[in-house]
Amino acid sequence: MLDPVPDALRDRMEIISLEGYTEQEKVIIAFRYLVPRQITEDGLTAEQDIEFGDDAVRFIVRRYTREAGVRGNATKYGIDPDLFKTSDIHIHVPAGAIPKDGPSAGITMATALLSMLTDRKVRTNLAMTGEITLTGQVLPIGGIKEKVLAAKRSGVREVIIPFENEVNVKEDLKSEQIGDMKLHYVKSMEEVVELALEPKLSA
Repeated sequence: MLDPVPDALRDRMEIISLEGYTEQEKVIIAFRYLVPRQITEDGLTAEQDIEFGDDAVRFIVRRYTREAGVRGNATKYGIDPDLFKTSDIHIHVPAGAIPKDGPSAGITMATALLSMLTDRKVRTNLAMTGEITLTGQVLPIGGIKEKVLAAKRSGVREVIIPFENEVNVKEDLKSEQIGDMKLHYVKSMEEVVELALEPKLSA
């Protein structure tokens, strides 16, 4: 994060870009450092027949140590991974924004970014809200009732909402308030993409 660094100081710094680790590098790091350290921290010893198989460690690496955001899924969405080596993408959030509302726009900003990079349009009459993690999981947010009602007043027909906020919808909103709106409950960014982006037009 170089944005907060003043230009005068940045001119005197050497910027080193660190690439992500390969799967094999992550496995080696796990066996050499992470597993022994965790065994020690848990008060166990290697003599207590504790074993971590190669397949088990690779499973953890693949499922829980993915690269963050769009970059880690570039190939999946048909984006040239080399794009991120030659381009920087900066999303500016105006200072007038309400700080506590920032995370709620996570999946919205990620969708807009993917739309731009994949040349796929965002569907019309669709609203969305939800926080997003670095691995693409969608987290619950506050103010669901107000956001759904605001979407309805704006003529929106469908709303994408975090799965864990379904209970808030059931508790805080009456069926007549929702009316004919369709609510989609999602757990991951992959689900958001399928619901929000139109198929890419053939050249």
